[in-house]
Amino acid sequence: MEQSGRSRDLRQYAQVVQKRWKLVASIIVVGIVVGTIVVFQLPPVYEASSLVVLQQTQSPSMLDKIPMLAAQSGQGMAVQTAANLVRSNVVASQVARRLNSKRNQQPQRKGLSQPLTHLDVLKALSAEGIQPDQVFIHARSTDRDQAVLIANEAANVFIELREREARSQASGRYDAIVDRLGELDKESRRLDDKVTKFLREAGVFSEEDIKERLKAFFELRRVREESAAAMEAANEEVSKLMQRLKKEGKIEYFKVQQEDPALRSLQEKVDQLEIDYIKAQAEYQPDADEVLNLKDQLDTARKQIEEYRKKRQIQVTQAEINPAYAELTKAAFEAQAQFLLAKARYQRFSEAYGEELRRLSNLPGQFQKLSDLRRQVEALLQMRALLLSRKLDAEIEKNAPPKRAIIGDRALVGKVVAPRKPQLLIGIVALSLALGLGAAFLSHWTDTRVYTLEDLAKSSGISPLGFIPDMGRREGAQQLVALHAPRSPVSEAYRTLRSTLRYSTMDRPIRTLLVTSATEGEGKTVTAANLAVSIADTGKRVVLVDADLRRPSQHVLFEKERTAGLTTVLAGDLELSAVLLRTDVENLLLLPAGPTPPNPSELLESPQMEAVLNQLAEMSEMVIIDVPPVLAVTDACALTSKVDAVMLVVMSGKATSDLIAQAVRTLQHARSYVIGAVLNRVKITRSSPYNHYYSYAEGTRRQRVTQRGR
Repeated sequence: MEQSGRSRDLRQYAQVVQKRWKLVASIIVVGIVVGTIVVFQLPPVYEASSLVVLQQTQSPSMLDKIPMLAAQSGQGMAVQTAANLVRSNVVASQVARRLNSKRNQQPQRKGLSQPLTHLDVLKALSAEGIQPDQVFIHARSTDRDQAVLIANEAANVFIELREREARSQASGRYDAIVDRLGELDKESRRLDDKVTKFLREAGVFSEEDIKERLKAFFELRRVREESAAAMEAANEEVSKLMQRLKKEGKIEYFKVQQEDPALRSLQEKVDQLEIDYIKAQAEYQPDADEVLNLKDQLDTARKQIEEYRKKRQIQVTQAEINPAYAELTKAAFEAQAQFLLAKARYQRFSEAYGEELRRLSNLPGQFQKLSDLRRQVEALLQMRALLLSRKLDAEIEKNAPPKRAIIGDRALVGKVVAPRKPQLLIGIVALSLALGLGAAFLSHWTDTRVYTLEDLAKSSGISPLGFIPDMGRREGAQQLVALHAPRSPVSEAYRTLRSTLRYSTMDRPIRTLLVTSATEGEGKTVTAANLAVSIADTGKRVVLVDADLRRPSQHVLFEKERTAGLTTVLAGDLELSAVLLRTDVENLLLLPAGPTPPNPSELLESPQMEAVLNQLAEMSEMVIIDVPPVLAVTDACALTSKVDAVMLVVMSGKATSDLIAQAVRTLQHARSYVIGAVLNRVKITRSSPYNHYYSYAEGTRRQRVTQRGR
């Protein structure tokens, strides 16, 4: 099913092309001729090319390590970017200005006969990257020398722009380095101040300082432990002596010896000097003046204590009755004094030990902070050293930047690249063919004229009764083909129409048939006459009435006079039988129109016309009435109510679907019975869907002629 549908569509397309082959052929011929003339009149286009090699700089690669300068350094312009720069307005403007300047200086130079605008140069220029570091610059022009000049000058301008860009980038890098160095100096000074302040507040300068601090801390702990042991020993000695005194009994005349304040003051001085000496050893070098002075003071204080103890005497009242008690009492006094001194020393060293312990507990955090500050300082110093090493290179590059591009190959001569005539001619032929086919299908889709019975059925909404082939160039009576050429395909078509009418009216017999058309010139008169001849050939009595009172023609076809006719009868001047004319066809009578009246519509609407039609129907078996076109005048509508049926004649290729539909609506509004429509003057060709009928009928006619000749 799908395959048959596609084949049918292809056949329809082929029929459209065949039906309008003249239009297609004319467009193709005109298109090819005009295109060929234009192609051979086109001037040759020349193309010249210059090769530019891009140079990648090496200095920015080090600067890429610095985040702030990485965006400004880059690795050079990409090839595609370079090609876009060649096609820019900047390059085109400079090339045009330079070439125009050379033209003013050398008016006779080849290639500079006409001034150039930047738009001309922009239109001529193109570029492409063929390698990661190579760019081809092309220039096209109808002047060979001008193409060479544009290509070479564009290469020069491009290289200068690259050098300018290199200088700008080098200057930007140098300024960025200088600015960054200033920022680093400020940052370095800020960090130095911060480190100094921290060291001053923390009292720590290095790892050696920490070690000395720890050494002093352990020394304080050792002295504290020794003081605690001495205090415990003194306490035990006092306890033992007191136990022995209790055993000796009560002592009369016993005087309690109080602690010596001078000795205690000397001992406190020695303890404080010893603490200061330990701290000085942690903070200073062993040979520092501060350490040596404290050591001398400590030795002096210790000597003073020894000398004072030798001179010190404890006065005790002794009882003669118990000398041992007096000795124990003296020893107890001395032991108690030693305990008090040891206790005071232990308390002082405990306080110093606690203070140093608190300072050491904060040491890890302070040391971490100091390490962070020093790392920041070290990073700044490294970056500053890197920038200083690059500053000189940037300054050299700023004053003498390296080459960013060089000309690898200059354009010497332009070669012809256009027009490519064979390709253009092929394109013109294809375009002409496409335009021709497009015009054919466009004409087909926009053409509302009726060509086939299918078109007629769609446009009119009524049943088509048949078609009449085109009879060619016939004039006058020769158009009565049913009479003069009864074996022709046209006559056969009229006989087919006769049969169709007979079978279409079996359930509703028709005695009066009105023949009309939508517009003039569609062949209604000839169709009515030939249909009347065909019906009369069957032996039926037929009357053909020429009711086209404005432009009567039936008398011309039958070669009769119209001095008297229908108008004469309607006017009451003659009887109907007096104006009916016999024809060369047996059983066929003709009622000509008669003289042209001033009021055709009124006559056709009159009761006399209805009476005439009734008389004709009584005296014949079929009355065929030829009336004017429906849309031209109202004559046809005036008679529709007086006849049995109406047949519409439509000329193939002339009447449009809108006019046909309007004519049908007009007849239906007049309450007429439209039996159908006839497609007239159908052109029969090999691509026509009615070719089989024509071939068969023509073959039959030739066979009969041949048999008669034998």
